[in-house]
Amino acid sequence: MRTAEWVATYRLQLHAEFTLAHAAEVLPYLAALGISHVYLSPVLQAASGSTHGYDVADPSRVSDALGGEAAWEHFCAATRRHGLGVLLDIVPNHMTTDPANPWWSDVLEHGPHSRFARFFDLDPEEDGGRRVLHLCELGCRYGEALRRGELGIEVSEERIHVVHHGRRRPLNPLTWHLLTDGDWHDGRPPPRAGAYADAVEEARALWRERFSTDPEGVEARVRATAVEPAALHRVLERQFFRLHWWKLEGERINYRRFFDIGGLVGARVEDDVVFHAAHERVLRMVREGQVQGLRIDHPDGLRDPVGYLRKLRAAAPGVGIWVEKILDASEHLPRDWPVEGTVGYDFLSKANRLWMAEHHADTLTSIYADFTGHPTNFPALVRERKHAVLDTSFSGDLERLVRLATRCAESDWSTADVSRRQLARAIAVLTTVLPVYRTYVTSGSDDTIATEDLRILHAAFDEARAQAPEVDAGVFDLLHTLLTKPATSDDAREFTARWQQLAPAVMAKGVEDTSFYLYDRLVSCNEVGAQPTQLGIPTERFHEFCHHLQTRWPRTLLATSTHDNKRSEDVRTRISILSEIPSKWAAAVRAWSAMNEPAWQGRAPDRHAEYLLYQTLVGAWPIGADRVDAYMVKACREAKAHTSWHEPDETYESSVRGFVAAVLASGGFVRALESFVEPLVAAGRVNSLAQTTIKLTAPGIPDFYQGTELWDSSLVDPDNRRPVDFAQRTRLLTDPATMDARRMRDMIGSGIAKLWLIRRLLQLRPALPTAFGAAGEYLPLASSGSKVAHLLAFRRADEIVVAVPRFVLSLEGDWSDTLLHLPPGSWRGWLDGGTFRGVTSPAALFAEFPVSVLVRDEAATAEEGGRSR
Repeated sequence: MRTAEWVATYRLQLHAEFTLAHAAEVLPYLAALGISHVYLSPVLQAASGSTHGYDVADPSRVSDALGGEAAWEHFCAATRRHGLGVLLDIVPNHMTTDPANPWWSDVLEHGPHSRFARFFDLDPEEDGGRRVLHLCELGCRYGEALRRGELGIEVSEERIHVVHHGRRRPLNPLTWHLLTDGDWHDGRPPPRAGAYADAVEEARALWRERFSTDPEGVEARVRATAVEPAALHRVLERQFFRLHWWKLEGERINYRRFFDIGGLVGARVEDDVVFHAAHERVLRMVREGQVQGLRIDHPDGLRDPVGYLRKLRAAAPGVGIWVEKILDASEHLPRDWPVEGTVGYDFLSKANRLWMAEHHADTLTSIYADFTGHPTNFPALVRERKHAVLDTSFSGDLERLVRLATRCAESDWSTADVSRRQLARAIAVLTTVLPVYRTYVTSGSDDTIATEDLRILHAAFDEARAQAPEVDAGVFDLLHTLLTKPATSDDAREFTARWQQLAPAVMAKGVEDTSFYLYDRLVSCNEVGAQPTQLGIPTERFHEFCHHLQTRWPRTLLATSTHDNKRSEDVRTRISILSEIPSKWAAAVRAWSAMNEPAWQGRAPDRHAEYLLYQTLVGAWPIGADRVDAYMVKACREAKAHTSWHEPDETYESSVRGFVAAVLASGGFVRALESFVEPLVAAGRVNSLAQTTIKLTAPGIPDFYQGTELWDSSLVDPDNRRPVDFAQRTRLLTDPATMDARRMRDMIGSGIAKLWLIRRLLQLRPALPTAFGAAGEYLPLASSGSKVAHLLAFRRADEIVVAVPRFVLSLEGDWSDTLLHLPPGSWRGWLDGGTFRGVTSPAALFAEFPVSVLVRDEAATAEEGGRSR
């Protein structure tokens, strides 16, 4: 059966409890829903126990935990039977440092002699003539681990490993003799001469010979060495790696990481050998017609994203490519990227804001500040938090940049006399004020730097100079030359590349994973790809964005919920209603806080955590106490104000958890909460249906995250990776086939209305390919009257009209004198079957169902045209 054209994608999160076999069972449901392509999380062999697949261990094979190669072939056969394509998430930026990664283990064993040393982005340190990598994996300081006997040696005839709490790291064969005090049974010294490979083979042969003749004696000598700290240290200091306390990760690790995660090492896919080794299995999937699209995870971490994408496009010319690119509000995807578009975070950030009452932003700010006492200058908070993560999590990366910049300065007499301290300060400030994730200055000396990159960099330097007036102007001039002029040395090229790779890591950790949990004015704003300060969006701005998508990226993905979300689309659309009723919200928060004061049990209350809790409960209610407890602990750790993942404060966390438990156990509070939430539920569902309608009709390819076709109250992962009841969804899908819009409206509480809407609109898209294709014009529709702010309407080509309501709680069903001006002709309601012409009241459009999609009735229009003549 021919694979369907791109109509819609559906994301499935694969792991050991939901394998490729389970995914295959879901395919009939997805096909019946109208999905064209199943969108899979990474499927290649990952680290032991991985729950997400982004920690790739072996890119040459399909994950054993997911069922392996046989399960993959079975899954692909099933997709063909159901006419579905596959969009596969791949991870080019990094791999796991787990022992399951054979390439990384080989590097640790053989250092620069490993054929895989070129595969990873390493900056090994010269230590006693050896190029050493620093691994921060110990639960305590190295010396303490030795004294406690936490480091052991595991021997066999073929391999020797140092073991720490089950994690095995290979020892270099040329050092094995040290485990037996160099006392080889035949008196021969350990191999020293000749080529490295020959020496290693000789060492292995000698070890095998001795082990096979006296295994018990060898193991006894090794045990004796392992329990003597000084002797074991003598072995470990001769390796190509050093073991350290995990808390030293930010300053000691000397390889590029994914963000600040030491367990993920950067891959050098800019190297052709590495590119082909890392992509061989995926490209075979493409060649064999098993995969039609690729999602590229975190391209901003790559040395040269556009160079990588061009290489991938050349290797897979027929495949669709989408990038996980976070864009600032005023930033666009670079036009020269050979991709279909983004994975939809930019669409999410715009559509999400349609349900926020922008004119109440100042009032909400005052409520938040008065209750929490927190500062409300978000840009200042971001700079502060980015500085903090740079000083801690990325201090080693900053030091490497300072070394490179210093060498660049010292290579020219005009800049030779430079302060390393001021260089460090200038680089740090520049990184923290950069308004975007990164720039894309390439390393070629003849390359022209893009105008947009120059604009961003010039503005960032102006801001950095203003933020750090104590730094000598010449220091900023030096950095400005390095980043905005063609590189003249290897050090200059390296500085530019590494700074551009560090900037997105600092942004992600300082903003998404810290500031988003510290600025909670309206938490539905705090979403990946958005800004907490961006509350609301004028309809004109949204139309401009959609026009941009239609003219430049008509096949971009349109997401409203993803695996990266801080909270699901349905939770966000309900929380956003608070922007319509700020006075009621303020009164409720004050009353709840007074009611719940005893729940702090005499401990100092954290009003910020309390404010976050109330918004979370409003958005996700009803929700189990266990989910709320887990969410609040994670949120507090991410905020890093009183506790963190690296330094958990059990006393503080116990206080918050006790407060949460007491609040949820309070019958009085729960009744007050439910009374407040009750009128928000229906309005939130209308908002969600409206947002879903826009996603299914705007320029691009709609994307659905697993489970969100019914009402979904998920919070940040791992909450949004809970099992999905596909059996329930399959049953429901068989019911609404003959149901009309009015019945669906009446059953809105069950979630079936959302499922029905998605199916109906997914039936429309392939029926009108011109309207939804690259040539399908997007134009806003005119409306008039006193309630136009409550209406969003547009048309696709001359075939479809879309109209959805906004701010329905404050609208209270009264459209007053508001009218929508339809294009000429007769229009039939795709959802309700009604007929509409000319100037129409929104009340009529939404009489049967909360949203309206009209299709031109060609026969009626032609008949009217004949009569008019």
